[in-house]
Amino acid sequence: MGSGWRTSWTLVLLAFCAAPSSVWAFRSGPPPGFNGSTASGGNSCRLCHGTAGGLGSVQIIGFPTQYVPSALYNIGVRVADPDKAGAGFQISFETATGMHAGTIIRTDLTGTQHNGGWLNHTSTGVNNAVSNWFSDDSYTYQLRWQAPAVDLGPIRAWAAGNAINNNGSSTGDTIYLTNLTATFQPARGACCDESSGICDEDVLETDCAGLDDRYGGHGSTCATMTPACSTVTGGCCDGTTGECVDGVVRVDCIGDQLTFHEGLLCADLISSGECERHRGACCDGTTGTCEGDTFPEECTGDQEEWFKGAECSEILCEQHRGACCDTSPGAGGSGPEGVCSNNVLPGDCAGPQQIWAKQTDCANLDPPCLETTGVCCNTLDGTCEEDVYSGQCQGTQRSWTKGMSCTEVTCDARPGACCDQDTFGGCSETTNAQCQCPTCVWHKLQTCDQIECLHNAIPTVSQWGLIVMTLMLLIAAKVSFGRRMAIGAS
Repeated sequence: MGSGWRTSWTLVLLAFCAAPSSVWAFRSGPPPGFNGSTASGGNSCRLCHGTAGGLGSVQIIGFPTQYVPSALYNIGVRVADPDKAGAGFQISFETATGMHAGTIIRTDLTGTQHNGGWLNHTSTGVNNAVSNWFSDDSYTYQLRWQAPAVDLGPIRAWAAGNAINNNGSSTGDTIYLTNLTATFQPARGACCDESSGICDEDVLETDCAGLDDRYGGHGSTCATMTPACSTVTGGCCDGTTGECVDGVVRVDCIGDQLTFHEGLLCADLISSGECERHRGACCDGTTGTCEGDTFPEECTGDQEEWFKGAECSEILCEQHRGACCDTSPGAGGSGPEGVCSNNVLPGDCAGPQQIWAKQTDCANLDPPCLETTGVCCNTLDGTCEEDVYSGQCQGTQRSWTKGMSCTEVTCDARPGACCDQDTFGGCSETTNAQCQCPTCVWHKLQTCDQIECLHNAIPTVSQWGLIVMTLMLLIAAKVSFGRRMAIGAS
């Protein structure tokens, strides 16, 4: 509860305490949170009954110094004072932050009552205390506390004891406060391995959790274990073959089709029909159909699931659906993501590059759905590149191979037709790199038979005549020009 709640209660309590008959109201029990604890905000019954000390005390009896998970503890709250005539009390069990811890169990059903996270007296409890007080000037309220099942750190028990003079007023009473702290102690005891009959002591309960382990309880020893630790044998039935073996320890009869029957003989198991071949229902997840009364070896398909000892009417047999990942080249464009679809039937995901994952979503695929990579071979120059997506290896001179490395493929430059267009040139089939003459033209991926290799033509006679005439005219012009220059100079 919050501090505001405590403040409100404190104001009400102070006002109420001023009334002369207020003590009789609290004879039936104080408000919750007035025992001086952390959850009480430090408030106690002294708000009404004063703070004067006395000759008495309040004790918490039976609270451990270390608490064991879920252990039960008998607790007593003893209020004593030779000058008083009875007592009331309030107790709580809290963590360091004031959280109530464990479970308070009432054992005095008339003298005590739950009050939120606290336990305190009732009017009957106070009357019982008054009636029994003069035997030894004290009275003990009884209760039981069960420790929490997990480690909550140190737990403190807080108790307030009100030693009363039974005068019907809050005057003359004495409030005593106390608290005790318990730290966490993991449960330890004897641990029996019933497959071997070996018993170990002082074992943590959490370490005695094997299939054939039996924990004897906190504080137990091998001598006190009930029943005693010994090797347990029995008949072992094989549901696959229907065979049975006697005198087998449990650890040697573990398997999906093996059943261990402690202390029983195979003869009795066979005669009672308990040791027979297992039959069950076979569900085909591809079609959603079920076949009953089948043996497990008759239900071993990739999409088949066998239910031991079940009838088809007892199981839900539906077509399996899952994620379909398409890793085919170009499925996702140019990579890296493939195309994945959810809620797909296996029959709809049967392509050579499709992968189906039963009852799985695309987001949960491991590894994720990625397009397949490969090598890209450039046949123009014979170069090779690895880890390339199909969409990144396009063109007539490029060749892509799925899932390969360059060492696994032959990536040679492919020849083409090399036409030398010189007048006396020819045609040969070579790579582009080898077709580099000034008058050469390379035709990729073609042979000489597939192209028309045109050459520069040889000049005709008339053409030679024109050439010679042109040369002669040029020479004559040059000679005439030279003479004129000579005459002018003279």
